[in-house]
Amino acid sequence: MQVQLNCVTNALFLGIAQALALLTCVCYADENRKELRRIVMVGLLFEIAVSLTIGVLLWFAPHILLERFFLGNNTDAYIISGIAISYFGIGLMGNGLALLFANYLQAIGRSIMSEVVYVLADVALIWFVVSHRLENLTYSGMSDIIMMGATFSGVAKAQLSMILVIPLLIILVNLFSKRRPDSGWDFFMMLPKGFGVSQDRELTASLSSMEEVVAFSQQVHDFCMRHGIPARQAFHMSLTVEEMAGNVIEHGFTERKNERLEARLVVGESDLILRMRDNCKAFDPKKYYESAHDSNDPTSNVGLKIVLKLATEVSYTSTLKLNNLIVRIPREAN
Repeated sequence: MQVQLNCVTNALFLGIAQALALLTCVCYADENRKELRRIVMVGLLFEIAVSLTIGVLLWFAPHILLERFFLGNNTDAYIISGIAISYFGIGLMGNGLALLFANYLQAIGRSIMSEVVYVLADVALIWFVVSHRLENLTYSGMSDIIMMGATFSGVAKAQLSMILVIPLLIILVNLFSKRRPDSGWDFFMMLPKGFGVSQDRELTASLSSMEEVVAFSQQVHDFCMRHGIPARQAFHMSLTVEEMAGNVIEHGFTERKNERLEARLVVGESDLILRMRDNCKAFDPKKYYESAHDSNDPTSNVGLKIVLKLATEVSYTSTLKLNNLIVRIPREAN
């Protein structure tokens, strides 16, 4: 029973953590500080709400599960299982937080620190379980029920300890690397100094028709010119927006209501970054080009061909019914 319960809750928390990681990858790639903060906050609050709800139910009402597996309630197995379920509920928040943080670290490229989180969780588990069992061995005549209770108590404390271990790990890493983040949130999110783009260097729009796409592409051209981008590259960015956004309108939009395409252009120090996100039918421009391009026809998908040639990165992901596209083009010197 404990194994089944552990599998269900781990699958739930891992699903939350992996969804957070996928969305984090998208926002981290285009340095969208505001959206990244929102995603982390929502993921953290959701994990806390889920773990607290399940934990309270398991602590106060373990008999709901036990009655499905036992005919009587006066056996040692019944009592031990009740203790195990109650303590299991206590440690859920720490376990979920560790999974959430480890997956977040993977998403922002801190793989080594992510592995450290898992190692610390294992060390805490061994430490608390062994120490609790050794402590109870000093008393003679301890029953199996008390010994098992000590084991489950150690597991719960090990999982709960991660609530303190993770913030301490963040503080130590930041102090060791002498980082001075721009804000407290950046400190705990492990964001590098200077991460993010000021509002005056980004242009956003919500699009739902080709007319809006054409109008936005002209805004992109003017926006690039105002930020010192050479006229030729400003035209290329306008073409990129019109091509990529137009493909989503043409191939991704259906008859469903509330279909929207959110476009964001960022003028960075070394790159021009176009990020598009929509809730339409999945459309990967690179795969489409590979399948639809006719090498014998020089005019076949010429716009998409130009964009793919200009860009150093064209990455597409589709998760949680959201399609995300990032196009990164190096800035040209004036």
